[in-house]
Amino acid sequence: MIKEKKFFILLCSITMAFLSSCGVSISRMLDKQLVNVEPSPLEVRGNAINFELTLEVPKEAVKLMKKGTEYIFIPYYVYGDKEERALDSIIFKVGGPTLVKKEYSIPYTPVMKRGVLELWCARRKSGSDKVKREATRKVIARGTVATPNLVRGVKSIDYANFNYDDVRGKEEVSIEFFFLQGSPVLRTSEKHSSRGKRLKAFVAEKNRAQRVKIVGTHSPEGPERINSQLAKDRAKAIEDYYRQNMKPYDYKGTAQDIQFEQAAVVNDWTALREALVPYNGISEEDKQKIHDIINNKGTFEEKEKALYSLDTYSKLMRDLYPRLRNAKTVIYIDKAGKSDKEISSLAKKIVEEKASYESLSDAEMAYAAQMTPSLEEREQILKKALEKTKDWFSYNNMGAIYLEKAMISESEEEKNELLQMAMDEFNNSNRIKPNAKAYNNLAMVACMEDNYDKALSYLNSANKLREDTSKGKDGVEGAFWVRMGNYEKAIKELEDANKTPDNLFNKGLAYLLSKKYEAASRAFQEVLRLSPGYAEAYYAEAIIAARKEDQTKLLNNLREAVELNANLKKRAAEDLEFVDYFFVQDFREIVK
Repeated sequence: MIKEKKFFILLCSITMAFLSSCGVSISRMLDKQLVNVEPSPLEVRGNAINFELTLEVPKEAVKLMKKGTEYIFIPYYVYGDKEERALDSIIFKVGGPTLVKKEYSIPYTPVMKRGVLELWCARRKSGSDKVKREATRKVIARGTVATPNLVRGVKSIDYANFNYDDVRGKEEVSIEFFFLQGSPVLRTSEKHSSRGKRLKAFVAEKNRAQRVKIVGTHSPEGPERINSQLAKDRAKAIEDYYRQNMKPYDYKGTAQDIQFEQAAVVNDWTALREALVPYNGISEEDKQKIHDIINNKGTFEEKEKALYSLDTYSKLMRDLYPRLRNAKTVIYIDKAGKSDKEISSLAKKIVEEKASYESLSDAEMAYAAQMTPSLEEREQILKKALEKTKDWFSYNNMGAIYLEKAMISESEEEKNELLQMAMDEFNNSNRIKPNAKAYNNLAMVACMEDNYDKALSYLNSANKLREDTSKGKDGVEGAFWVRMGNYEKAIKELEDANKTPDNLFNKGLAYLLSKKYEAASRAFQEVLRLSPGYAEAYYAEAIIAARKEDQTKLLNNLREAVELNANLKKRAAEDLEFVDYFFVQDFREIVK
């Protein structure tokens, strides 16, 4: 890397040459830096090379310039096979400010890392298009350091997982009963329906129910919404019906041990979101209009009135709202629990249609998908699960499968198709229940498409939900901010992230890029303690050694890195972090 002292002298001499070639004599007493590029060498941040160019003309030099004259400075980035990109000019006017700064951003591609930044100078009379006395271009910054692109873990995947207790600790039997608009009365037709018969059969079998939770709800339309007691009354009607069915049987006092819980869901849009996903009665565009209304700010009443104004409202009233006027009964039963082997075996039989879906609960199906290492088997299980139950976590996990497949796809066309499929599933997940996992995954899709502004928007949405995924999210955000060049923010996020090798490496990288080398080295050593074969940690240690001018440590770490990952040879051979060692024999032996 070019040393700061050498670069300071170079810039002074360059600027004096510029001004001399433009017709100005510079006093030998000049000892100030006149041209400055920050950072230098240039750095990749995100998908661009961003830098600031500062021009300062001392007052002594201004006195020697002709009034009414403009000095034009045009930077060029020259790279590849004599390709170049002219950037916006900086114009210094005699009598104007003596210090001029300008920020630049150049879209980056890998071929640009061996380029140079040149500066061209000319002068003209104010108001004239005629340029006089063109100067030779001078190099003011060499190459582009792509060290931030070593970041790991940007392409992480956020699955919704289930723990052992959630799946085995209890069995849930769910039965829904439906009511007429505005009514809490459980109709005879409902009692004689398949739902009523199922509840009767359950009670008759004397299943050991420990707890019965009854959740009453209402649809969004006015007559339902304005009756705040309606949902509670519906829950009470189901409890009365449950107890009534227990009377003919000798429970020997066990009925008194059952805990009945009543709950009312009031002014909630979750049920409508869920009902919309499989509904084919309206277009996707019309569905999006509904989602836009219920997801935006405003009171429940205001949103309901907005829905009423839609052309599709009559279809909602006819097809969907009757399903929302219900009381859902969830019965929790003592259960010994199936083994992992039993759950996996039954899931496979369900996929092959050799067993009924009812053989496993929804949670057990999700758990079966979680257990298998095969993406194909996971996909088949979740597809089967989604035929029966439309839930946010299954949609999220289906999208995660497509995202994982996209990451390993060698076909650009297939990768793009899989990313679109993943995005569709994550959006389905958020439509049912806005959740941090789906937003984190959407951020990963955006990163893979190099759309970092969109990725940031998704990450912000995940942050607002404040779910219990913060440690995983912190790792994702930390990697994102390293890539975007905000190292201070990256360190803050990664301090709270899970202590995985990738997260620790990214934290070390953020420290390295912040020139906090001791902290960086501690992080990389922790990475190697957890994962001795982590080649990039040795490579990063070699960069630190190069910046500290420690040739022995540089060569030792670089040798370890390329032995673990031969692909790092080519990177090192072109990496401007090692520019001062390109012609050192031992370095050349390592990277050849």
